[in-house]
Amino acid sequence: MTILLLVGCASPLDNSYNKSKYENDRLLLKQKLSDEDFQLLDVYITAASIEGEKLNGMSYDDILQEVLNLKSELIEFNEDGNSKLSKTIREQFPITYNFSYDIPLKSKEITPHSITFLDGKIIIRGKGVKSEYTIKEVITDDKDAYHILIHGGDASKGKYEDYNLELIKGVAKTTRISDGAQWWYTDQVGKQMFEAGLDKAGMVFHR
Repeated sequence: MTILLLVGCASPLDNSYNKSKYENDRLLLKQKLSDEDFQLLDVYITAASIEGEKLNGMSYDDILQEVLNLKSELIEFNEDGNSKLSKTIREQFPITYNFSYDIPLKSKEITPHSITFLDGKIIIRGKGVKSEYTIKEVITDDKDAYHILIHGGDASKGKYEDYNLELIKGVAKTTRISDGAQWWYTDQVGKQMFEAGLDKAGMVFHR
C-alpha cells in the first residue's frame, strides 16, 4: 500500500515576528513578497525595532497589512491636501522672503525664509527652523491674495496649533489663532509697503 502524504507549504507571512529570528525570516519574506511590499515591511520593522515598538507576537502578514493601511492613509491625506489648494495657489510656491518680523517680540531679522507646498503640507523654513502645517481650509483663493487656515508648528517643540496664513504680493503673515500672535515675512518689494504700514501704526522697532 502506498500512502501519499500531502504536506502544505507554510507561508513565511504566517510566522510571528521575533527579533532574534528576523534575519532568517527576512530572506524568506524577500522571496515571497514583491520588491515594493518587502521594502515597506523591512523598513517598518527596522524602524520599529530602533524606536522600541513592540512587534513580537504579530505575524508578518498582520504587520504588512498595518504598513499598507498606513501607506493608504498617507496617500489619501496627500491627495486631500493637494485638492484643497487650487492650481493657482500651488503655482505660487516656493516663495522666498528676505525679512522676517516677530510682532510680539518687536524684532526684525534679515534672514531668508521660504514657504513651500509639498505632499499636501505647507512648510515654512528659516534659520534653524522648520515648521510643517496641514491645510484645514482655504478661506480666500484670489490671484492677488490667499488666506489659508492651517494646523501645525515646529516639530522640535512638539506644540501644534491652528494658524491663519495670508499671502499678499510680497508679504506673508501667519497668525496664531489662540492668542493672535503674528509673524510677518516680506521680500524686497513687499518690505517697503509693510514698513510704511508699521510707520503709520507708530511701530519703529524695524529701524
